[in-house]
Amino acid sequence: MDFNDTPEEAAFIYQQSHGKTKLHPDECLEMRFFEHRTTRYWKQHPGEKLKLMRLSAQLLWQPSVFETSGLTTRLEVHTSREEAISA
Repeated sequence: MDFNDTPEEAAFIYQQSHGKTKLHPDECLEMRFFEHRTTRYWKQHPGEKLKLMRLSAQLLWQPSVFETSGLTTRLEVHTSREEAISA
């Protein structure tokens, strides 16, 4: 049993084995790995971190509104396809 598998890989293996193989990935290990890499990146590239902070602030406080009421959702397309097939 490999404890370095990600939760996504564990789920895939579980599905492929029809529930016969259960893995228990160490999600904390993965989190600590990426947290360390992120902190190291911030320290080595402070200018890039500032750019990301500026972009995040712009996206958070963006006053424009996106109109979505006229868009067709996947569910609507799927339902209309089923209706067309059954007709």
